[in-house]
Amino acid sequence: MLSGPHRSQGGMGGQVMRGIVITLLGALLCLLAPAKAELLVSISKSQQRIAVTVDGAETYRWPVSTGVRGHETPTGSFRPIRLERHWYSRQYSLTPMPWSMFFHRGYAMHGTMEVTNLGRAASHGCVRLRLDNAAILYSLVRRHGMGNTKVVVMDGALPAPVDATPMAEVETPPAVDAAEKSFASAQVYREADAYRASVGSDEAQILRERAAWLRGLDRKYGFAR
Repeated sequence: MLSGPHRSQGGMGGQVMRGIVITLLGALLCLLAPAKAELLVSISKSQQRIAVTVDGAETYRWPVSTGVRGHETPTGSFRPIRLERHWYSRQYSLTPMPWSMFFHRGYAMHGTMEVTNLGRAASHGCVRLRLDNAAILYSLVRRHGMGNTKVVVMDGALPAPVDATPMAEVETPPAVDAAEKSFASAQVYREADAYRASVGSDEAQILRERAAWLRGLDRKYGFAR
C-alpha cells in the first residue's frame, strides 16, 4: 500500500498533465479557428482606380476621382477612423458625401453624383466613387471592421489583377434608390437654409449657387420633389 506522500505526488503529476493537455487543446483550437478576413483598399492616383481585396483575393476594381493639384489626396497607409452614412461637407458648402469612410483627418472615401469625372482627378482631396460602389465598400468596411481594414493610397499603379476584373463603366449613371433621392434633396436644402442665416453675403451666394447645382443634378438624374 502506497504511503500518503506517494499518493500526493501522483495526484499533483496528474493535475500537471491535465493542465498541459488543456493548454495544447486550446492552442490547437486557436490554430484551427478561421482567421478574420482582412480588407485591403488600394487607391492609385496615377490610374484613378481603386482595388478592393478581401482576404488576399481582389474582388472589385472601380474608377475614382482623387484630389486635383493643390488639393492632393494624401499618400500613405491608413486605417478607417470613422464611418458616416450621411455626411455633408462643412468646408465646401454642405456638399453631400453619402457613404463616407474617413481614413485620415477630414479625408474620406465617399459616393458622388459627379460620375462623369470619375477616372480623373477632380476632388478637393477625398476619394469619390459611384454611389452604388461606395455603398458596397461602406458595407464591406462595416462587416470586416475598421481595425481589419487597410487603406493604401499610392502614386503609382495598382498591381495587375490575377483575373480580368471587370471595370465599372465610368459613363453609367449611378443606381440611386428612394433613400438616396431623399438624401440628396430636401434635407440638403433645410440644412443649407439654417446655415445660410449665420453666414455673410459671400457665403450665402456660394450656397445659392450650390443649391442651383444640386437642382441641376435633380433634373439630370430624375429626382422628384
